[in-house]
Amino acid sequence: MQKLSKALLLPTFISGVLSFKAFANAQSADVEVINLADDFYTLYQSSKTLTAENRAEQFSQHFTSQFAPFYSDKSFVKAIEGFSEIEDVYLSKNRRLSKDLNSSMESFIATFPDFKSETPIYILHS
Repeated sequence: MQKLSKALLLPTFISGVLSFKAFANAQSADVEVINLADDFYTLYQSSKTLTAENRAEQFSQHFTSQFAPFYSDKSFVKAIEGFSEIEDVYLSKNRRLSKDLNSSMESFIATFPDFKSETPIYILHS
């Protein structure tokens, strides 16, 4: 009898864990994450042939349209000029942040299941 209850307990436990994980994933899907760090790198790569002035203007137009409260009064000249020095670290941190943010949000939602986000999370080059 004891072996039978252990045999039934394991599938029940696994089912509960999978159900909870699905619930946490569904909840974390409600959190809007806008990754403008990827946009920065893509635009940086695709605009290399432009003059510094045209390049900065293109960055300004794109990012102001994406997140005006942060970017509306920013100049991109220094960010573009200095990016090659931080490019590898930037890409590495952006990948790691995306991974860490997902697992952190799952843990947060599991701890605070009633949480509902009304504000998007922005990942950006600042």
